[in-house]
Order: sequence, then structure tokens, then C-alpha cells
Amino acid sequence: MKAAKRILPSLLLILLLTGCSPQERIRSFASLPGRFRDFLHSGSHVIITTGLTENELFRVGDIVCTPAEYRVYLINMQKLCEAGFTDALWEGEEGQALAASVKDNALARISRIKTMVLIANEQEITLTESEERRAADAAAAWYENLSEADLAAMGSPDPETVRHLVTEWVLADKVYQYIIRDIDPEISDDEARRVTVGQIVLRLKKGDNDSIGSPDEERIRELNRRASQIRAEWEAGADFGELAARYNEAERSELTFGRGEVDPELEEVAFALGNGEVSEPFLTDAGVTLLYMKNVNDPAETDANKKRIIYERRREVFGEKYDAFAAELPRTMDDNLYEQISLSSDPDVTVSDFFRICEEACTEP
Repeated sequence: MKAAKRILPSLLLILLLTGCSPQERIRSFASLPGRFRDFLHSGSHVIITTGLTENELFRVGDIVCTPAEYRVYLINMQKLCEAGFTDALWEGEEGQALAASVKDNALARISRIKTMVLIANEQEITLTESEERRAADAAAAWYENLSEADLAAMGSPDPETVRHLVTEWVLADKVYQYIIRDIDPEISDDEARRVTVGQIVLRLKKGDNDSIGSPDEERIRELNRRASQIRAEWEAGADFGELAARYNEAERSELTFGRGEVDPELEEVAFALGNGEVSEPFLTDAGVTLLYMKNVNDPAETDANKKRIIYERRREVFGEKYDAFAAELPRTMDDNLYEQISLSSDPDVTVSDFFRICEEACTEP
């Protein structure tokens, strides 16, 4: 696969880690690189036990995860989460809860990768010599740049452990590409297009509950008359933005969306408008609404949305196959050992690029 087609995961990582709160980053980590569903998904049965050997944190099927392997994931995820925040991030009850989320998401991520390796074994999917060499070279280059503090925080993994982890990631990526290989749906411009509209909403109810409930017909007729008068002002030459500033009772006066992202009534009216047109008054859950079409189709937004739709459809198909496979796997975990593992408090630890290195190793030069 060409590099141009493989840019999404690393870009996704950058986007998810820029301008996000630590909590948002943790939620994002659960789906990164966006292709592997949770090992600890609802309905799975994880057997908590101390029957593993000293160097086994958990076992899924016949594949083992060691504490050192887990700590590579954990510390890199911790440092990604810390970027741009103070040292007080982990203090107090909220900090402790955030630390627990980091641990759980690191566990979910490495568990997914291990499960993907089992799928590879079942499907007899293996890496080529070139792919193995690329993974080994990436692991060696990364390991060479680790500081003593980085290594200590990650449980002092040896070069072979790191090579093994990167190789597993590359293999998991190959399994994903294999499963979604035939999923390349044709997405029309109309299906993918996103529109930008201005809106004026006249609410049926005021206060915390803005839903219609059982609307009063007289109230609806009154708001329709008001909305028609506002529309008449626009027809007489008034600027819609100025009208929205005066009359709109919703929190936002502008919306950008694609199909399936808003209420069906709003979508139907919006997608029937041309540039510069204003709708007739219509009823939504929020109230009586007027829409002004600002941009009927942004080519850049539409192209990006096509890629997103294809990506989501591929992930959905993959998720179904993954879940069916994972549900049948026996799993054991040393809960006591897991509780003993904590985040690093050493300020000299800076390592955070393990996941980026893994993604780059998946890309053909």
C-alpha cells in the first residue's frame, strides 16, 4: 500500500492530541489508531486470577503480555496525556481517576494488539522479510534514543521486547488491511457533502426543557407568523446574520453538518436549499426554524467527509469480525500485579513517541 493512503493514523494521532483536555485524550486513546475495538468490550468475560507466572500480566488465548510490554504502552500514553499540562495533572481525586483511565486504556490497547496477532495466526497472515526488517529497524532506532530514565520508567525493556512490540503492531495493521481489503464503497458527492447554514430558532418553550413535548397549536401558529415576518424582512433586503442576532433563541446561529448528523426535519430542509436561499418556517424539536444556506457544498469538506464515511464503514466491518473472534477467547489476568503498576513520577521521563514509531513502521517507504 502506498504511503499516501496510509497517512490517516498518524494524522489522527496529531489531531487527537492537539488542543484536547487529558480526559478527551484518554477517550481518544481507546480508539487509536482507530482500527482496533476494545479487548475489554461489553460482553467479554475477563477471568481475574493469580495463576499466571511471575512475568505474565495477562494472557489472551495462548499469547502473553509481560509487565514490561504493558509499561511501554502505559508510560508513552501517560506522557502523551501530559503534553502541555502541569505536574499537578495527577493530583487529587480527579488526578487519580485520570491515572486509572490511562492504565485501563493502555491495557485495552495492548490487549487489542495481542488479539489481532491471534487473528493473524488463525488466518495464516505473516509479515514479509521486508516488513519484519522495517519493524526491527524502527524499534532499534527508537530504543537507541531512550534515556536511562525512560528505560527505568518502562520497566527496563530490552531491545528484543521493543522489537517484538513493534512487530506485533505491524502485524495487527496487516490483519486490519486484510479484513477491510474489499471494502471500498463509492460515496457520491451528495451523500458526502456538508452544508453550512445560518439559523433562526423561535423556541416553543423557554427554560431547561426545550423539547416540544405536547406543543400548543396556537403557540406554533404564533411562532410561524413571527418567523414569516422575519423572512419577509430578509426578502426586503435585511441581512440574515443581523436578523439572527436579533431573533435567534438557539445557542448557535450557524451550523455545519452532513447527512445523518442532525434531525431529519432539519436535514431535509437544508439539503433542498440553494446558496443564498432562506427556507419557509418549519417545525423542529427546538422550535419553529428558518434556515439560510451559506454554503451548499464545500469541496474540501465533502472530500474529507467521503474519507471519513469510508473509514467508518471499514471500521464497522472490522469491528464485527474482531468482536466475534474476541468473544470466544479465554483470558486470564493477574489483577494484583496490575494494581501494583503505576504511572511514572520521574520528571526526567520524556518518552512519548512509541505509537508514532509503530505507525511509521506500518508505512512502506
